[in-house]
Amino acid sequence: MPRVDEASSRTVGRFGVKLVLALVLSAFATSPHLLAMSAWLSVLAWFTAILAVMRRYRFDPAAFTSWDEVLWLMFLAHGFRLAHMAMA
Repeated sequence: MPRVDEASSRTVGRFGVKLVLALVLSAFATSPHLLAMSAWLSVLAWFTAILAVMRRYRFDPAAFTSWDEVLWLMFLAHGFRLAHMAMA
């Protein structure tokens, strides 16, 4: 099994922290939980993207970067939004 480098490990860790943060913040929302989760994940994705642009990060095929994190957050945000629409 291939080992994950330190930068990729930090990226996955930040993604997990942001996922938990969005979960906690959406628990206090007055809107439906899935919709609030989608909104918070989108906000966190935008902040991550803005920081990646400001720090001039590039895609690196050898490791996970902040851009991968943005894609994961947006993918989950859209998934929660679709789940909300399917349940409504």
